[in-house]
Amino acid sequence: MDNLNPMAIFVDRVTGAQQGLFAYILTLVSNVDDANDVLQETNMVLWRKREEYRLEDAFWPWARTIAHYQILAHSKRKIRDRLRFGPQLLARLAEESVVYDRRAFDAEQTVLGECVEDLPPSRRELVELRYSSGLAVAEIAKKTNRSPAAVSDSLYRIRVQLSDCVRNKLGAGEEKK
Repeated sequence: MDNLNPMAIFVDRVTGAQQGLFAYILTLVSNVDDANDVLQETNMVLWRKREEYRLEDAFWPWARTIAHYQILAHSKRKIRDRLRFGPQLLARLAEESVVYDRRAFDAEQTVLGECVEDLPPSRRELVELRYSSGLAVAEIAKKTNRSPAAVSDSLYRIRVQLSDCVRNKLGAGEEKK
């Protein structure tokens, strides 16, 4: 993804978060049609605020916060409904969701660490240079006597491999439950 422009990365992150955002919204709105509406409103706000998002920051907490505010706005619009969640209950449910999200995030980080350890040394070195040391692709290319395109391609393949590894290990953990 190093070759993609920031807008493409942002769009990729928004697209990747849709399922999680919908699930989060649905747990607090509890009506599929309303959840779809709130998701669309959330997407519009994400798009309007795209310049405020920094690519080095975690996307999910930022997007979830925007979704939370859209849920609150939706709740205010639905004030005439007989059954609705008040701001206190929504806040409490949001806190519970954050605790759950944190546990899931911690599990993913643990599994990711295991997957990185399983990489061959040359691939692990590229990951460490890029993500632990924060070196740019061009700097890694000089340091490893490779072209920037070759480094970028390798990093892409490593990210796909790590993503598959994490997904497989987390999926295997779910099957055991």
